Amino acid sequence: MNSLWFGLIFLGLLFSFINKSPETVTNVLFFEIEKSVELILNLIPIMAFWTGLMRIVEKT
Repeated sequence: MNSLWFGLIFLGLLFSFINKSPETVTNVLFFEIEKSVELILNLIPIMAFWTGLMRIVEKT
C-alpha cells in the first residue's frame, strides 16, 4: 500500500514538472496542510470532551 501512495505522489510530481507548474503543486500542498491543521484544531476540543465524558461514565 505504501508503494502505491509513493507511486501516485511521484507521478503527480513528475507530471507537474513536465507541465512546468510545480508552483501550483506547492500552493495546493500548503493550502491543504492549512486546512488539515484547522480540522485538527477543531477536533481536539470535541475529542477531549468525549474522552472526559467516557472517563466519568467508567467511574460510575
